[in-house]
Amino acid sequence: MGKRVWWVFVLAVLLAGCAVNPVTGDRDLVLMSEQQEIALGASQHSAVLQQYPIYDDPALQAYVDGIGQAIVAQSHRSNLPFTFSVVDSADINAFALPGGYIYITRGIMAYLNSEAELAGVLGHEVGHVTARHGVRQQSAQGVTGVLGAVLAASTDGAYNDVISAGSQALVSGYGRSHELEADRLGAEYLANTGRNPERMIDVVRVLKDQELFDLELAALEGREPRRYHALFATHPDNDKRLQEVIRAANRFVAGATDDGRDRYLDMIDGMVFGESEAQGIIRNNAFYHLPMDLTVRAADGWTIQNSPTRLLFVNADQTGVMQLTARALGDATSARAVQQELVGAPVSGREVRVNGMRGYESRITLPKTPWNQPGPALVTTLIREDQAFTFLAASQSDAQLGRLIPEVRRMVGSLNRLDAAGRAQARARRLSLQRVTGNQSIQSLADTDALGQLAVQRLRLLNGLYPDREPAARQLIKVVR
Repeated sequence: MGKRVWWVFVLAVLLAGCAVNPVTGDRDLVLMSEQQEIALGASQHSAVLQQYPIYDDPALQAYVDGIGQAIVAQSHRSNLPFTFSVVDSADINAFALPGGYIYITRGIMAYLNSEAELAGVLGHEVGHVTARHGVRQQSAQGVTGVLGAVLAASTDGAYNDVISAGSQALVSGYGRSHELEADRLGAEYLANTGRNPERMIDVVRVLKDQELFDLELAALEGREPRRYHALFATHPDNDKRLQEVIRAANRFVAGATDDGRDRYLDMIDGMVFGESEAQGIIRNNAFYHLPMDLTVRAADGWTIQNSPTRLLFVNADQTGVMQLTARALGDATSARAVQQELVGAPVSGREVRVNGMRGYESRITLPKTPWNQPGPALVTTLIREDQAFTFLAASQSDAQLGRLIPEVRRMVGSLNRLDAAGRAQARARRLSLQRVTGNQSIQSLADTDALGQLAVQRLRLLNGLYPDREPAARQLIKVVR
């Protein structure tokens, strides 16, 4: 096929995919209908809730949904069936799926300080949906794939490097502009619901202060710092473009506004802070899970990472990893049988007993390890009543695994039921409200047992006082107990 025919085809694809943007009225590249967009969000919703379960507080859920629906009523796509969910995660995050599925973590809610700030977060996410950012992103990625195929076919692959670079620029270039547009729309929706649109700047300040704090924390923990908002964003106090797009919404404000600070603080009083009992808690390099009546401790130099499906243990020089998973015993009658089901092949090793639990330990070869190569692993399965717990420890070589086995066996041997001290450790921390008396300082209010490293800075973050401000006399603040 000639080049002219190819380009006619490309043009046809682009024109067919153009749709009117509900916010701007311009024509955007969108490769799905509104009903397809809603169906896409619905299909992804259940997967999100498996990763982020709903936070068990119906009153808080109803409160957030009420604020969200009031924003939707003032938005450019009030016809969409928006759903707002508070999810049980300590992550500082909020996100949206196409079609109107909005999620906010209790983690970020802990750091907000008014109803208006909550509305700002929700308004920002509603803005992503009303402007169809998710759909436009997917459409751009789909078209770059089509263009790549077309250009490669019409040029015998001569411009593949250029195609690749151009595709990356098109897709990744959306970040900053989309975030600014969502901030602008969120500010407009705040103003239309009778709230001060400049609370959007406060929301971004919360996120940027988290980023600045994480620079300090990452240095202590020896890891890379996280990014929380937009691309190449400076602090909102210095971000002139951000201030311009948000303050443009001041024209929608009818009069004095109520930020709803006390209402918001009352709603989050008693909310879980940090890790939850339902998902298990890591403290002092040990893991405690109250519903499962379980504890396990990492060996010295190993760290623990918790996820909905497993515990991951990693040693200091990253030459060894181990995962712990749990499953119902099912039809298997022994620890060895459980292992053989998991591995998919016969195993050979030895029987073990750990804290009254019968078990089985074997050596296997994994076809692929975290180092992207085959490698040896030590598998230990323990049976407790109708549950099977399986530890799988892997390394890059037999020699490395051999050196790690004593530490692995100590960690396996630490798996046990909770005693009284363990049950206390397994209890979640919660937010509590306290009125500042006299000349109390953040230093005097910070509970290092509850907040851990850098407790003073964490308490300032919780109350919008970061990096060095003190609370006013009689101010109502959040503490952690």
